Amino acid sequence: MDRIVVGADGSPPSIAAAVWAAGEATMRDLELTIVHVVAASAKAPTHVEGPRTPFPSGYTNDLVAQGVDVNDRTLDAVAKGVDRQPPRITSLLCFGPVVPMLWEFTRHGAHMIVLGQHRQDSSRRAPLRSVTSELLQTAQCPVAVVPHRAVAPARASQAPIVVGIDRQPAQLAIAMAFDEAARRTVRSARGVECGHWGCIPNGC
Repeated sequence: MDRIVVGADGSPPSIAAAVWAAGEATMRDLELTIVHVVAASAKAPTHVEGPRTPFPSGYTNDLVAQGVDVNDRTLDAVAKGVDRQPPRITSLLCFGPVVPMLWEFTRHGAHMIVLGQHRQDSSRRAPLRSVTSELLQTAQCPVAVVPHRAVAPARASQAPIVVGIDRQPAQLAIAMAFDEAARRTVRSARGVECGHWGCIPNGC
């Protein structure tokens, strides 16, 4: 639980997520780990052991070069987008299916995983929306989904933390909401019970 992991794909929502994650890592004095998952080529193996697997056969040099470029551009955006840097920033290329690769980080050492929010009208990003949806349901650590246009820091510092709960046990979600409120010195954490008030889909 000593780092914040952000999934990088080079898109504007992914860049916004990385900048937001850098701020969170700095606030918590945690490492920021930028992860780009390189999709398999047609001849690549369908199963790769663990998120730190060395470069396997079946992946083309172009795919790897694209992945390196994604991480480099993300690192550059983080350097330009935050006033204070996290204590440590690392970037990783992972090889294999996207969800299992990112899910492993939620099980081993991730305080939080951060993803960009992709718009519903973008069919090209539909697979990424499904990645977000699956991780929200299965991750073993908190998952933050960051919109492309983040709220201005001055406005965000005055906004309340809102926690949505249903009839399932929600102690961890409530505890995290109060922790976030305390870190940001906002007024309070407000709970909404979906079964009584209804919920507005967020498009994730």
